[in-house]
Amino acid sequence: MRSKEDAPDLARDVSPIFHSDDNTVPFLIAHGALDPVVPVDRARRFYTALRSAGVDAKYLEFADEGHFLVNPTNLTTVVTETVLFLDWYLKR
Repeated sequence: MRSKEDAPDLARDVSPIFHSDDNTVPFLIAHGALDPVVPVDRARRFYTALRSAGVDAKYLEFADEGHFLVNPTNLTTVVTETVLFLDWYLKR
């Protein structure tokens, strides 16, 4: 498997950060700050790219979570925010 350093053009082509524009659908991003699989900086940069492109986006970061949310309070927050997000964008 090639790394992004081996194929920088391919890495750029598949990254959603470089494909956000005024046609991009709204996003809800939830990320654990301690995620060892997907670095939290990627979620932060994606959110910034979305907002810079004028895309409606909401970002939730959980300081005490990894790749999977396990804290019941955080899970409740994600479920609540997801329902509100979908309700807002699907019922408008």
